[in-house]
Amino acid sequence: MKFAAHGPASGLAAGALAAWSVLPVARADPTDTTVVSAWHPQAATDASPAPSREVDVGDAVDALPGLIRVPVAGSIDRRGIALASSAGYGWTESVLGQGDSHDRVFGSLAASVRPVSFFAASLQLDGRYDWHTDPDGSSGSTGEPRLALRVGGPVATAVHLGAQVGVWFPGGAAPSVDFKATTPDASLLATVHAPDSPLVFTSRVGFRWDNSAQSVPDPERLSLSDRVALGINQASAVLVGLGVAVKTSPRVALLADATWDLLVGSGAPTALQSPIVVSGGVRASLDREGTWQVSLTGATSPSERPVIAAGSPLVDIEPRVSGFVALTIRPAPPAPPAPTAAIASEPPPVPLAPSPAPPPPVVARALVRGRVVADADRSPVPHAHLAVQTTGGTPKEATTDEQGRFEVDDLDPGAMSIDVTAEGYAPVTRTLTLSASPVTPTPAPATDAADAAGAIEITLAKALPSGQVRGLVRDFSGKPVAAQIRVEPVGVEAQVGADGMF
Repeated sequence: MKFAAHGPASGLAAGALAAWSVLPVARADPTDTTVVSAWHPQAATDASPAPSREVDVGDAVDALPGLIRVPVAGSIDRRGIALASSAGYGWTESVLGQGDSHDRVFGSLAASVRPVSFFAASLQLDGRYDWHTDPDGSSGSTGEPRLALRVGGPVATAVHLGAQVGVWFPGGAAPSVDFKATTPDASLLATVHAPDSPLVFTSRVGFRWDNSAQSVPDPERLSLSDRVALGINQASAVLVGLGVAVKTSPRVALLADATWDLLVGSGAPTALQSPIVVSGGVRASLDREGTWQVSLTGATSPSERPVIAAGSPLVDIEPRVSGFVALTIRPAPPAPPAPTAAIASEPPPVPLAPSPAPPPPVVARALVRGRVVADADRSPVPHAHLAVQTTGGTPKEATTDEQGRFEVDDLDPGAMSIDVTAEGYAPVTRTLTLSASPVTPTPAPATDAADAAGAIEITLAKALPSGQVRGLVRDFSGKPVAAQIRVEPVGVEAQVGADGMF
């Protein structure tokens, strides 16, 4: 929308109002939590900001993260409502060839809402007043609202990408909006910021579908000075921007960027006559958390000037030199987690060192050793087989050596038996009582006694030679009798047939 001209005095007043309407807030004590909380849902604290992946170079005049004219992509950790205001002056040299010059004061008010880290929305109201030194001596003021929606976030450690959609609402006589002149734009944003690096590089590539000329119903009636001051185009534009920021201290950053609105399509001037702006400045935080920031910026437009004449296409002509001061009020950074208050209490008792574990119990074991000899001459019996059985233990076996000696260990103490067999000798069984230590067996009653070395001696008797028993079983009358007989002591049994023979 446009504001009607009321002369230099009223125009200057309008620019000053747009520029300084928030100065009472700016002069408020930033430590006053009542004032800060009126603008920021998260109250400022003296705690250090939490670690963040946000590319924090501050906010531009649209109350969104940016350098001067180039946005910054990335997540937004400062959630809530941000405000921005600016005021400046621009001068344009003679472009009409009439000894003319063109002066401008301008200002803006903006507010943004940041509900989540990847999205923000901004509404900006721009106002300016132009006056001209030329034969016409005309002057006038304009006001234009702008809306911007931005998304973005990190895609790598140092790379942040985003996108922005904007809408510019030029209008006719104030306070109107001419929807035919609504001008949308869309841009892709890329920002590079290595962790712990003071450098931030950012860029923008986009397109603006410019319909702003629709707000001028009869361009042929415009004066030449109005053509210089209106800032509208009859051609759309490819938007290109590059910028860099250097943080010289935690509170101060140097800014520089360049933008080129390359006008294309019908009525477009040459590439170098399209609006080009190179800007530089400094941004400083007024408090430790960077909630209040002030920026001082200067800019120049190196564009070649198009021909300004009746009937020529309308082209935005940026001031040759300009500068402005901006004040931004941002939400406080996320507060770090509050430390848990320690509750004083008696120190816990110091646990006593655990007693050493008792050594594992020693399992008592026993062994038996001895000799096997012949009963007749006490000569050793080699290769005799011994089967040793203890109460509840596992049977073990052994064989005597050439001297008739044997030894069996790892036995359960207590009663035991030894079964001894050898070729040519009658088998024999001996019982003993074993003690755990020393390993000397205690002979049980009716067993062989231990020798002087603590060993036992087992004697074997020669086996009787094999023989045959024949006979006849008859009754007292002499008749054969079928019967069953048993031969003792060998325990052999036989069945006698009907003839009584066996």
